[in-house]
Amino acid sequence: MIIRFIRRLLLRIAYRLPRNLQKLFYTSLYDGEPPHETGSIRLSNIDEPETLVRFEFVGGSLDGKIYEGPLANPFYWTTEHGKIGYRFKVASEAEVDAMIAGEPTGPILKHAYKIAENRVEDGIRTVQANAI
Repeated sequence: MIIRFIRRLLLRIAYRLPRNLQKLFYTSLYDGEPPHETGSIRLSNIDEPETLVRFEFVGGSLDGKIYEGPLANPFYWTTEHGKIGYRFKVASEAEVDAMIAGEPTGPILKHAYKIAENRVEDGIRTVQANAI
């Protein structure tokens, strides 16, 4: 715990250094190839799933809804990459649409779901969330 704190503190200090001094600490700051002559580094998103994600809802307000690709990624990331047993809440689409339209809706109730299945078939990761 203390070692992680010290490392984070040192990284914060190094990130605030001028760009030419950051190159001295490159191996500690970044996990990729060194910066180019321009000083720019190539960024990659390590949170991107390795396969296409398909997120299915069973029961509740989103019963039968299927999200694929970029639309499924936020659900995938916030559920700890589709961890079985993970519980999360989602507002119903009707309540959100009414709120956006300016209609009085009262409090937006979030519906609870639990990850029931996470499998990969034919290069597609399918995550199924069941209503609680």
